[in-house]
Amino acid sequence: MIGFNQGARNRFELDKYQFCILYYDKDERKIGFQFSTDAEAEGAIKLRLREIGADIGAKSFLSYFDIVPDGTMLYPAYAGDQPDWVVIDLSAGKQRKSGKGPDDEVDQDEGEDLG
Repeated sequence: MIGFNQGARNRFELDKYQFCILYYDKDERKIGFQFSTDAEAEGAIKLRLREIGADIGAKSFLSYFDIVPDGTMLYPAYAGDQPDWVVIDLSAGKQRKSGKGPDDEVDQDEGEDLG
């Protein structure tokens, strides 16, 4: 699962969307998230808006590209070139400190978690 904390949800206006399409640039080690309202878009995954934050089920995507972090990680998230895009840089991740919940998050400042 890839999660977005409430800060990222607000910053990237995720409440406007119901779906997400994932992209991976292996050379740059970046994941692109294209948010959408189109359920029929190729590769669309349901964006789950939670009481706090949001998440997407990305196990198959992460496994396919062999993105297997050691534990839960935080990655910086930033707006992409288009208004409905968010990008994370996997090379800029840091280990989530213990004592936090098990859910993965994306933070506008801290980053997003993959676990």
